[in-house]
Amino acid sequence: MIKYTLTCTKGHAFESWFRDSLGYDDLAESGQLTCPVCGSAEVRKAVMAPSVVRGRRAGSEQRAQAGAAEPQGVVQHPIALLDERERKVREMMRDLHRKITENADDVGRNFATEARRMHEGETPVRSIYGEATGEEVRSLLDDGVPLLPMPVLPDDHH
Repeated sequence: MIKYTLTCTKGHAFESWFRDSLGYDDLAESGQLTCPVCGSAEVRKAVMAPSVVRGRRAGSEQRAQAGAAEPQGVVQHPIALLDERERKVREMMRDLHRKITENADDVGRNFATEARRMHEGETPVRSIYGEATGEEVRSLLDDGVPLLPMPVLPDDHH
């Protein structure tokens, strides 16, 4: 197994394990390797310094015992290869997202205001979607406004 630090064209850095250097090459060439932050398929290996392990307690284990943080500049994001069942679930979520956007009004950053106005009977009830801060969402839910998070997935290539 080999661990690479990867970056996308937007500068997001993340790490991933591969069975060997050819494993990375195969995934990159087939477009199955994407940035977990933005979904970009333009991912490249970052310049890395070699890691030398000195015995069983080297690296992260020694830093953890010493109370030291991981090396600066290393940003870890979860990344996974999906099996067929997980790909189908992801596709269903994309379909739901598409159906919502096709059948509801995009109110953008006015979501909280519009949802509250409909809930209070100031405007006719209709399907809407848009953006809201965490504080706005909590306030709407506290006031009994029915809402759900909208599934958003990166446009991956696998």
